[in-house]
Amino acid sequence: MIRFKSSFIFRIRSSDRQSTDALPLAGEHERLFQPAAVRYRRRLSKVALSGIAGILLSGLSLLVPESFLKPMAIPGVCCIALSLALFFTLPTLPCPSCGKATDSGFGTFCPACGSSNLRVSRWWGTHCDACGRSPGSYKYRNYPVRYCTHCGVLVHSVGV
Repeated sequence: MIRFKSSFIFRIRSSDRQSTDALPLAGEHERLFQPAAVRYRRRLSKVALSGIAGILLSGLSLLVPESFLKPMAIPGVCCIALSLALFFTLPTLPCPSCGKATDSGFGTFCPACGSSNLRVSRWWGTHCDACGRSPGSYKYRNYPVRYCTHCGVLVHSVGV
């Protein structure tokens, strides 16, 4: 005798109902992603401020008399070194849904528009057919992180 378990329920929903049900979940992902985005932006502003201060101090040290050269050039070089150290140790932006880094490496979803039309190629570069962007894959990003590239979840509505 074969027994079948009949405890499942087969549900069919319209597309309008699915989109309204998913909105609170998307908002939850944004809320969970917010602390990482704030931490990333704070560190990036520190990188910019220390880099600008270092360049200004180093540049001014070329214009001052010899007696003020060391007191201005040494802090300038230190600020530039601090800026580089902060830049290369920027915190990652983990996705609250899948846990993978949203700002490095590409999955199948575009980080700017969220579509699944992202073509990743080492030879021809990464390109999104939906929005037409060609996101860079190095430490410098030329796109805002709005969607997770691995699972396609909206993580930040404005972009980090």
